[in-house]
Amino acid sequence: MRHEESPVPDSRHRRSRYPIKLDLRWNLTRQKVHVDRGTGRTVDLSSVGIRFQTDRELPIGEDIELSIHWSAMLNEVTPSACGCRQNCPIHGY
Repeated sequence: MRHEESPVPDSRHRRSRYPIKLDLRWNLTRQKVHVDRGTGRTVDLSSVGIRFQTDRELPIGEDIELSIHWSAMLNEVTPSACGCRQNCPIHGY
């Protein structure tokens, strides 16, 4: 990650988006049961969302869990990850 990158305004969302490319894992859930999983890569982040790409199309409106692999190390030993779970629509771009 390059810290000198500045936010990119996004007219669709009215929020600054920060370009960042990180590997991630995703899980689709339905009624708290995992129904599909895969990998992808972030495109950019904002204060309210994460834009990411996958190797296949995901269904719109499903619950999704993301685990983003950060390049930082925890205690200089353990690779760190950021996880999130959200009930939100998936938008295609």
